[in-house]
Amino acid sequence: MLEPAQTFRNKGAVAEAFVGQDLLACASATSEPQLYYWYSQSRNGSAEIDYVIVEDSKVMPIEVKSNKASQLKSMHLFLESHQYSSYGVRVSTLHFSQFDNIHSYPLYAVAKLLRQKQYVLDFIAL
Repeated sequence: MLEPAQTFRNKGAVAEAFVGQDLLACASATSEPQLYYWYSQSRNGSAEIDYVIVEDSKVMPIEVKSNKASQLKSMHLFLESHQYSSYGVRVSTLHFSQFDNIHSYPLYAVAKLLRQKQYVLDFIAL
């Protein structure tokens, strides 16, 4: 039996590119769209956030996951170390949910949420 979800080798990269394209498409028409990410290296290992959006003085980390099981260690580290980030966003194959200060959105809903005028406020309800 053919199982595309299990045999698709680079689904993580495709999911990240999908979200990145939507972020660029929904950027302000009056400025050059740019994508930012976060990376930290320490003795204990490395951490990264796929996308970081800055709106006014608020910073929103976005982590894209193509699988259902993830600990979101990088997201928790980012939120602990950045005072202007009160919430983070996970985009994945999971349904809408919220746990602590991380909001989860399914991949299929990213375009609609990002196209709203105040997408940072709507996305993380600051």
